[in-house]
Amino acid sequence: MKIIFFGSSDFSLPLLEACLQSGQELALVVTTPDQKKGRGLKVQPNPVKLFCEEKQIAFSAPETLKTLESLEPVKARQPHLFVVASYGKIIPNAWLDVPSVLKINVHPSLLPKYRGAAPLNWPILDGEKETGLSLAEITAKLDAGDIFFQQKISLEDSMDSEYLSSELSKLGAAALRGLLKEIAAGRMPPRRAQEESLSSYARKLEKEDGRVRLTDSAESISRKVRGLKPWPGVFMTFQGEPLALMAVEAEKCVDAQPAGTLLEIRKDGSVLIRAGQDALQILSVKPAGRGSMSAADFVRGRRLGPGFNFLPAGTEKGK
Repeated sequence: MKIIFFGSSDFSLPLLEACLQSGQELALVVTTPDQKKGRGLKVQPNPVKLFCEEKQIAFSAPETLKTLESLEPVKARQPHLFVVASYGKIIPNAWLDVPSVLKINVHPSLLPKYRGAAPLNWPILDGEKETGLSLAEITAKLDAGDIFFQQKISLEDSMDSEYLSSELSKLGAAALRGLLKEIAAGRMPPRRAQEESLSSYARKLEKEDGRVRLTDSAESISRKVRGLKPWPGVFMTFQGEPLALMAVEAEKCVDAQPAGTLLEIRKDGSVLIRAGQDALQILSVKPAGRGSMSAADFVRGRRLGPGFNFLPAGTEKGK
């Protein structure tokens, strides 16, 4: 069988390797064009393109899938299967008519929950206790195809979205190898329809999603720090400048100080600040234009002590 693989991120790589190791022909990889990244906005290739160049795998990186020119290399290979894993673009209907056997979507959520662009992030942000991975058929409706495989995992309080991506991509690679083996043997996998009444949408993340205020609950801030790694990250405004929160933990607090109050500078390099009705232990921060540092070094460098309030005077919302 001939496989065409679609992917562009670190999550995609174990799935791409599963296709390579399947014994089937990886006819082409479709990925996204180079993008400007980082502070210097330097044009950089994505991990899938770098992998293809290193392994000398044929790939295409069209700006758009809406032209006949972008579709021709795919049609010319007469593929049996599409495998899509964190590609980042909607695949048009004209493309979905090309594979002769099946179109497989590797999606890191328990479909029909968290359809859409950011299924790794929103379960953490929403405080879910579990998430998982689905292999489903690609259809014209986003992430709505019949399910071939699904597995749950518990969402521990220590898990961030980077760790979750790594774990689910490895789980997906194992499941995909099994599915490809069955298809190659002529055994089409059993399927079940998604329950539309249970569907939810994981919208694309924006930079502003990372903004927090110390009037927010400590738990919600902690979930954001874990759920928005590596992008967009989490920041608060301090003295008119963004201050990135790199590592935090929520703590119960009985102190009656108002939100934003610096409660304690700890020997381990962290600080404790009142956030909402509880407290936020901040382990490390990154001031604008500087590198990451311990939260204790940050407050000492500005000669701040317990009792100082990080919220602007007279504000209740921490804006």
